[in-house]
Amino acid sequence: MRRNYTRALLLALGAGPLAAMHVAAQTVDSAPAVCVGAKTAVELSVTDAQGASISGAHLSLSCGAAVEDEKTNETGVAHFEVPAGAYIVHTDAEGFQAQERTINVMASVAASHFDITLAVRSNAETVTVSASNGSLVAATDIGTRTETLLRDVPQSLQIVSRQVLDQQQARSMNDVLRNVAGVVIPWTSGGRYESITIRGFTTMNQFKDGFRNDPNSNRAPLELSNVERVEVLKGPSSMVFGRLDPSGVVNVVTRSPSPNRAFNASFTSGSFRYNQLNLDWTGAFNKKQSVLYRVTVSGLDTKSFRNYVFTQKAFVAPVVTWVVNPTLSVRLYSEFLIQNSVNDQGLIAVGTRPANVSISTYLNDPKLIAPDRQGKVGISVDKTVGSHWVLRSYERSSVGVSIYNSRVAQSLSTKDNRTITLNDSTSEQNFQTHYWINEAVGRLRTGPIGHTILGGFELDREINPNYAKARPTALGAVTLDLYNPNYAALPARVLEMNLSNNADGAYGGFYLQDQIELRKNLKLTLGTRYDIAKTITDTYFSARGAYVPHVSGRNTAWSPRTGIVYQPMEIVSLYATYAKSFQPQIGTTFDSSPYQPTRGELMETGIRFTNPSQRYVSTISAYQIKQTNVLTADPVHSGYSIGVGEQRSKGIESDNTLQLTRNWNIIAGYAYDIPQVTRDNTIPVGNLLAGAPRHTGNFWTHYTLSNGGLKGLGVGAGVFGSGRRYGDASNTYLTPGYARVDTNLSYSRTLHDTSRLNVNFNVQNVGDRRYFEGGSTRFRIAPGAPRTFIGSITWTR
Repeated sequence: MRRNYTRALLLALGAGPLAAMHVAAQTVDSAPAVCVGAKTAVELSVTDAQGASISGAHLSLSCGAAVEDEKTNETGVAHFEVPAGAYIVHTDAEGFQAQERTINVMASVAASHFDITLAVRSNAETVTVSASNGSLVAATDIGTRTETLLRDVPQSLQIVSRQVLDQQQARSMNDVLRNVAGVVIPWTSGGRYESITIRGFTTMNQFKDGFRNDPNSNRAPLELSNVERVEVLKGPSSMVFGRLDPSGVVNVVTRSPSPNRAFNASFTSGSFRYNQLNLDWTGAFNKKQSVLYRVTVSGLDTKSFRNYVFTQKAFVAPVVTWVVNPTLSVRLYSEFLIQNSVNDQGLIAVGTRPANVSISTYLNDPKLIAPDRQGKVGISVDKTVGSHWVLRSYERSSVGVSIYNSRVAQSLSTKDNRTITLNDSTSEQNFQTHYWINEAVGRLRTGPIGHTILGGFELDREINPNYAKARPTALGAVTLDLYNPNYAALPARVLEMNLSNNADGAYGGFYLQDQIELRKNLKLTLGTRYDIAKTITDTYFSARGAYVPHVSGRNTAWSPRTGIVYQPMEIVSLYATYAKSFQPQIGTTFDSSPYQPTRGELMETGIRFTNPSQRYVSTISAYQIKQTNVLTADPVHSGYSIGVGEQRSKGIESDNTLQLTRNWNIIAGYAYDIPQVTRDNTIPVGNLLAGAPRHTGNFWTHYTLSNGGLKGLGVGAGVFGSGRRYGDASNTYLTPGYARVDTNLSYSRTLHDTSRLNVNFNVQNVGDRRYFEGGSTRFRIAPGAPRTFIGSITWTR
C-alpha cells in the first residue's frame, strides 16, 4: 500500500514542474526608451551554434539615445557597465550573420550574464572561433544569494565549469570534486549518495540549483548530463543556506534553456563495459523566443572493477522557461530517475590498514539488487518591480523510494581474522520533501554608499518513512570468508519485519543581508538568519513489540555572517569573514531533553586575485572552524549521549582557475588542514577526524591547437593527490596517501558550418596505482579504480 502511494505521488508530481534557481536577467521582447539609475555590470558571451567562443565580435548596447560599444576578448566575452533597463543588443562578427536582440538588465543584481549565439553566413569561407567557452565564471550567487562578482565574495569558493567536466570526462561527483582543494569524498554509502569532506568535516550538504539535494531528498548518485557547473562554498554558511554542517556547501547548477535551437548527442564507452548515451535538445517554442525549452535524456549501463557491481540508469530532465513580459519570467523544472545497482560497501580493515586482498573483492551477496526510483518537480517565478527590485518565489518537491538490500560486513572474527559476519537486512526507504523559498533583492543608495539588500524566508518539509526487515537471530549468523568468499554457500534469505519508523521534519527560517559598498574598493557584507527546526520520529520495534511514539525535538538558532572586502588595486581583493552554522540533531538525552543543534564557527581571511577580463581567479585563504555540541557518550548513563563534544579544523588552502588563452586553461589547488577532536568523553583529544587528509592537491591543464594541419587537436593532463587519512574517529586504521595521473586527448572539427564533431579519449590512473578513496568505519573502505580508459564521441548541431 505504501509503495503504491509512492508510485502514485511520483506520477502526480510528474505532471507538474520542478523549480530551479532564479535567472536574474531574462531576454525580453521590447525595450523602453530610457535606462536610468546606478550602473551595474553586464557580461555578454558570444559563441557559434556549436558553443565555440567568438573573439573580436562587435557588440552595441542601445537604450534610447544612449549607445555603448565593446568587442569580445579572446574568450568570447565582452564587459559593460550600464544603468538598469532594457537594451537592444546588436552583435556582428566576421563570417557570421549579424544578430539583434533585447536584454533586460536589472539593478537588483551586481552582475548580469547573457549568452549570444551567432549563425555562420552561408557564403563565409572561414570563421574564427575558440574550442570552448572558457573555464571561468565571473559571478555567482552561492556566497550571498545575490549575483555577486567573485572578487566581492568574502569567503573561499571554487567553481568547476562544464568545460573541465568535459575535458576530464567526469562521470561522478568524486571526479568533479577532485578539482577543489581540501575536498574529498571518503564514502558513497554503497554507491548511492556521497559523503563529502570539506576542510576536515564530513557532510552530506549537497544542493541542486539552490535546493537541498541531500539523502532526505535524493538517494542516487549525481547525474552529470544536465549539469552546467558545480560550486563549492567552504566553511559554515547557514546565513546563506540554513541548517548545515560546518564543512560548507556543494551546489550543482543545471543547464538552462537557450533561445537558440541546438541538439547534442554523446556516446561514451570505456573500461569495465561502461556505456552511456546522452541526448540534449534546447530552443524556443515561438518566434518571439519567449517560451524556451530544454530536454536532457541519459541512459547508463555499466559494470565495475568491483566483482558483481553494476549500474543501470535512465534519467530525463525537461525544463521550460516562459518570459511572460519584460518584468516577469517563470521557469518550470523536472527530473526523473530510475536506477538499479547493488549495495557495494567496499573492503574492510585488518589491523591498521585495508585488507590485503584484491580491490575487486566483493563482500556482499551478488544476488541482491538495490533499486532507486525518484522524481523532482517545481516552479520558480521572478518579478522585477521598478528598476531596483526583484521579487522571486521558487519551490521544489521530490519523492522517491530506495530499497536498501544489505548483506554487508558487520564484524571480523578475532580468532582467525578472516571470517566476516554479514548484516542481513533490507529496508524500504521512502522520502517526500517540499522546499519553498521567497525573497526580495534590491539595490539602493544612501548618499555615496551603495546597498544590495536581500530579505526572505524559507519553509521546508521532509517526510522519511522507513520499513526494515532483518534475519532473526535464532537462525544464526551469515558469514563469508574474506580471502576466499564462497557466495554459493550463503544461506537463503529469511527476513522478518523488525522496525518501522517515520521521521517528519518541519523547518522555517527568515534572513536579512546588506552588501554595503562603502567605497568602490571597500565592501562590507552583514547578514543574519533565524531558523526553527521541529522533528518528530515515531518508531515501532516489531521484535520487541515496542512502540516509541513522538521522539520530538525543537531547535532554534541565529546564524550571523560578517564579511569585508578591500581592493587595494583592481586585481586584488583582501577579505575577512566571520560566520556561524547550525544543524539540528535528532534524539534525546537520558532526561528526555532534545539534543541541542551542533554549532559551527568560521574565522577566515584570504586574498583573491582576478583581472577585468576574467582570465584568472586565484584564492589563498587561512581559516579556523570550530564545531560545538557534538554528541559523545554520557559518562553517567550508559547507552545515552550528550552534546558536549568539540572539534576544530584549521589550515590554509589555495584554489586557482586560469584561462591563459582561449585555448589553454588550468585548474589547480592545494590544501593543508589539521582537523582534530578537541573535546570528547570517549575519543582521545587530538585524534584526527575520520576521512580527512592533512594534504590534498590537484592540477589539471588542457591545450587545444587553433592553427595548422592539427587544428582542433587538444591535449590535457593532470595529477590528483591526497595524504593518508584515518577511516574512523578512533584512528584505528589508515588509508595510505596517493597521487593519481590522468590524461586526455581530444579532437574537434566543424562539419558543413552547421554542426561540430568532438572526440575525447581519457586515461584515468595512468600508473595503475592501488589506492583508496577513504572509508567511514572499519567495515566500509572504498578502493579507487585501477587504470581506466574512457572514449566519447559528441555531435552538436
